Amino acid sequence: PDFTTEEIRKTKTFGKVKPAEILAWLEQNSDVESWIVLEDLDLRNEAIRVRQVQTNGAEGLTEKDVIRAIEMLRQ
Repeated sequence: PDFTTEEIRKTKTFGKVKPAEILAWLEQNSDVESWIVLEDLDLRNEAIRVRQVQTNGAEGLTEKDVIRAIEMLRQ
């Protein structure tokens, strides 16, 4: 789902709605067994934060990020 408003688009504050979008998607897809979030934004939501690999927006996805993501998915 996309909860982005015009105000969020103008101010580029996508981190305000992204956690709600992720959690809504997970509710709609209850068969998901394991998940993580790869995102450069600080999503400011504890349910998401514990499953987030926060990447560096300037660097992109690094090998270190991938290793951490795999470890999290195996837990």
